[in-house]
Amino acid sequence: MTDRASRELLWGQVPVGQALLLLSCMLRDLDLEDAPEAEIEARWAAQLPGEAASRARAAIAGGRRLLPPQLLLVAFKEALVACPPGPARDDLSNLDVVLQAVFSIADELGQARDGGEPRWGGLKATLAAELLANQYFNATAHPAPLMARSQVTWREGWSSAVGEKERVRAGGQPAELFAEATGCALDAFLGVATHLWVQAYMHKYLHFPPEFFGRLGIDPVAIDLFLDATSVSLADLQQQVAQQTPATEQPWEFNALRRRPIVRLPDGSVQVIRVGFVLERAFGQVPEFDVADHLRRIDGGTDQRVKGGREEAFRSCLNSQFEYSIGELLRRIFPASGHFKRLYSENDMWHAWTKAKGRKPSVCDWVVDCGDVWICLDANNRRLSQPVVGGQADVPELDKELAAVLAGNKARQMASTIRHLTELLPQLTGRNLVPGTRFVPLIVTPDDGLPWNPAVHRRVQEVLAANGTLQTSRATALGVISLQDLGLVEYAADNGRDAGNLLATWRSQQPEVALQHFMYGQGEELHRPQWVTDTFSQVVDELVEQQTRYLENVPGSPSTAS
Repeated sequence: MTDRASRELLWGQVPVGQALLLLSCMLRDLDLEDAPEAEIEARWAAQLPGEAASRARAAIAGGRRLLPPQLLLVAFKEALVACPPGPARDDLSNLDVVLQAVFSIADELGQARDGGEPRWGGLKATLAAELLANQYFNATAHPAPLMARSQVTWREGWSSAVGEKERVRAGGQPAELFAEATGCALDAFLGVATHLWVQAYMHKYLHFPPEFFGRLGIDPVAIDLFLDATSVSLADLQQQVAQQTPATEQPWEFNALRRRPIVRLPDGSVQVIRVGFVLERAFGQVPEFDVADHLRRIDGGTDQRVKGGREEAFRSCLNSQFEYSIGELLRRIFPASGHFKRLYSENDMWHAWTKAKGRKPSVCDWVVDCGDVWICLDANNRRLSQPVVGGQADVPELDKELAAVLAGNKARQMASTIRHLTELLPQLTGRNLVPGTRFVPLIVTPDDGLPWNPAVHRRVQEVLAANGTLQTSRATALGVISLQDLGLVEYAADNGRDAGNLLATWRSQQPEVALQHFMYGQGEELHRPQWVTDTFSQVVDELVEQQTRYLENVPGSPSTAS
């Protein structure tokens, strides 16, 4: 054990530039390497002195995580305040000191809490909140699925599922709105982020001199706009972190690092904090914040969006786009076979079950015919709220988050859908229900939506039992599944697995665990589907082609000189 006072003495031995570089390198390896996490952590822990290295290896061999990304990010914030000035070095000097400080933070955060606190989902509420924050920040941001979804959400334009009135009210296509909000062309912004990821992945570079950006084949004005949006000076970042008092400090609060994951150093160079954050900054959820914040200012709003304004329309378009992308994914997983249709949309069910001039029935977004299993799915494009992301949510806030995921009485919609399938299936499909049919209700969320774990599962069941909803033995327990998890199902289907049976087995045998953990335990291969690989290659090829054309037209560049 190293107490906080002793830890501050440890940080005092390490120049701030060196501490930030070492922590960023650990994050880089955990985010980008294909090796198991335990192997990566053991390699870093081997730098500890003497007996400490042996104890660390033994702990890792016993299944303990010693260097989860979330812990390294907490250390990053602490190093900003506690380390003396000084640049990074191109070596591993002071690594043993940094590791000792990191493990000290883990000991402090892991200390036992008051046993009388309220419980949520069977766990102490603080533990349940921190578990959700852990799942959120310890997840790896993989470039291929992020780029593929960026293609659908931003580069291809609004889909046919987005209503014309909402498009007009929002004020443009996604890429146009991004350029309006940031002043930077979308593909130029994505291109700079891609270069930084390539340098980290191929060469392990995280520290870049100013001249690096002049060789990218991207307009210097766009590069400056990218850095304005994604970087912060070391002095400003240190000041932001130092302003957090012990009373206001939230150890899992990393939004500032997510919005600006690049640090500008005094010598003019820049340091990437976490490569995954750079990818998310360009290809993930964060660009939605850029546009939404910009449109809110135009609407005249402050803390709340303006009803009927452009921001509201933009978010509505994003929700429709999210539902469209799920529908396309489901069509790939469950394609029609000849005249045998498997996937039915909300509109299909309304058409089949709405009587003349009658009210539309309450149904979910999609149902899938898998023989003696029907999968019922509903989309909810909701990201985690800040109290939950920061691991500071109390019981009311956790319940509020859960209620938002179950928004619009989704459980009742599922129950109504199951009832209609049971009683009126021939009107939808022309076929009768197979005896003993099981129903699998699932809510689909973004990857940065509510994580699924035993506490969330238990609390969902408690809420549904209290409401008397979805209590039929014909249905498995209601679950939440992310887009990433659906991608794993798509890969399994690409390789001949029965996707319906896979989902039904998960919900029947281990409903409390996330799908990817269930699949891992079953020996399933966890790989990206072919569509993601193809779309990722398409995006990269198009960005490279744009940069090549730019260099060919810039006087004095290597291309024009030759």
